[in-house]
Amino acid sequence: MPLNARQLGLEATVDELRSLLVIRFRVAKAVESIHADDPLFEAGVGLSSLDGAQLLAEVEERFGIEIKNVERLFDNSPTLSSFARYLVEHSQK
Repeated sequence: MPLNARQLGLEATVDELRSLLVIRFRVAKAVESIHADDPLFEAGVGLSSLDGAQLLAEVEERFGIEIKNVERLFDNSPTLSSFARYLVEHSQK
């Protein structure tokens, strides 16, 4: 059963994304080293554009959500917290 970000809340959704980044993408050795306001790409967490596409696919599956406006979501250096906010706002009620 998919996770519901609205039910989890912002902090728990950020934690789920952190775990995914560490386990699946190996961007850090510990979840504590990834801060909620770190940019997902470049000098922040360090995801490549290919990693970003894979992250979207995994998040859609894990949260049972279709991310329709990827360009808007990933404009202006998205952070872990802005991505989690998007998931909370667009999860089913």
